[in-house]
Amino acid sequence: MRQRLNVASKPSCYVTIPDALCEVGRFGRKTNNRYHRYEPGAKRRTSDPEVHSIIGGECAKKGISAHALGEEEIVDRAIAGINNEADKVIEEGTVSRPSDIDVALIHGYGFPRYCGYPVFWAQQADTDEIY
Repeated sequence: MRQRLNVASKPSCYVTIPDALCEVGRFGRKTNNRYHRYEPGAKRRTSDPEVHSIIGGECAKKGISAHALGEEEIVDRAIAGINNEADKVIEEGTVSRPSDIDVALIHGYGFPRYCGYPVFWAQQADTDEIY
């Protein structure tokens, strides 16, 4: 299925790692390999150095270097993703007002109230800070 997709239609952010894994015959748990190794009879997966090598090669092709993420950067990235989706919902006219998204996140998805309201935060923040 993946190989039938039109390569020209793939955006520049397209993740090539799954394609690279399939090209070397890593089709998942049924074949005993994909991202992890599954030893016969074992319920737990194990890390596979070959996969780390494939991922590293794909990252190098795109000029991506791995680095450890701190707790704050992980939270910032998650909030940025939420706000990107919220922006799309607002542009589509799916909600009456932006605060509806905050209400849905907190009451519908269990977003931790003590962390603040993502859309409200984005409206108050400096645009450069968000980018």
